[in-house]
Amino acid sequence: MSQNSLQLVNKTANYTKPTLLKRFSVLTVQRFIRFVDNYSSETLPLYKITRQQMGAYLCIASNEVPPAVSKRISLNVNFAPTIHAPSQLLGAPVGTDVTLECKVEAYPNTMNYWEDQRSTILLNGSKHVVNERRESYHVHMYLTVLNLTLRDYGVYKCISKNSLGAAESTVRIYGPKVASFGAVGSVPLFPDYKPPIETRGSH
Repeated sequence: MSQNSLQLVNKTANYTKPTLLKRFSVLTVQRFIRFVDNYSSETLPLYKITRQQMGAYLCIASNEVPPAVSKRISLNVNFAPTIHAPSQLLGAPVGTDVTLECKVEAYPNTMNYWEDQRSTILLNGSKHVVNERRESYHVHMYLTVLNLTLRDYGVYKCISKNSLGAAESTVRIYGPKVASFGAVGSVPLFPDYKPPIETRGSH
């Protein structure tokens, strides 16, 4: 529905002509209501709708005979997920817990999950804690790796999908000591990596 246009209509049955006010409110991540200018008309046209226009539209009808009446209309905009990791590199020593985060924007609701460097989906357990926080069309994904070991270093992938598409991002956990060819301690970060074999020409 993004980039489409629509028109909200308010019809009121009255013997005295009402004054109609349109007021647009948006619930943001900071959880406060922001009002824009009142719009006096029976219709409220919206052009090239984007996700920023999602929210509650309040239509108020009033005249010299109280009380005023109102109608609340919720507008949702469908769009495929976008995702990014605020911190794509996280350094942590062995034995500590480290939390990875990804931020998703999408509507309708998404299915979100984490994968490790072996493309294994990570679930809650003794090694990993997976949770998320939803606010409107925003989702904060979290993965906590418990009691970090050498084998936990590497790249983790956060993935988000809904009916309109999918998106992914990555976060790398690294240790304090990185040896040559991407190894941490005695365990390589890239187990499939093979250094090039040096060849000498014949004399």
